[in-house]
Amino acid sequence: MDWLTKMNNALDYIEENLTGEIDYAAAAQKACCSSFNFQRMFSFITGTPLAEYVRRRREWLRTASHLSSPASASL
Repeated sequence: MDWLTKMNNALDYIEENLTGEIDYAAAAQKACCSSFNFQRMFSFITGTPLAEYVRRRREWLRTASHLSSPASASL
């Protein structure tokens, strides 16, 4: 398994847990590295710090949920 596959496994874990608590150590374990190195690699690969990525994804989910609700259809 190459490092990109491992990082994708970690990203899958993060995406699956966006509505709950995300354990960065568990995500790092899926990438087979320490939490510190995982966050550094994530930031290097994406250009965005991990915490910022999670915040933006959660915000996007809230927005998408709001826009798809029946109440927003009448706006």
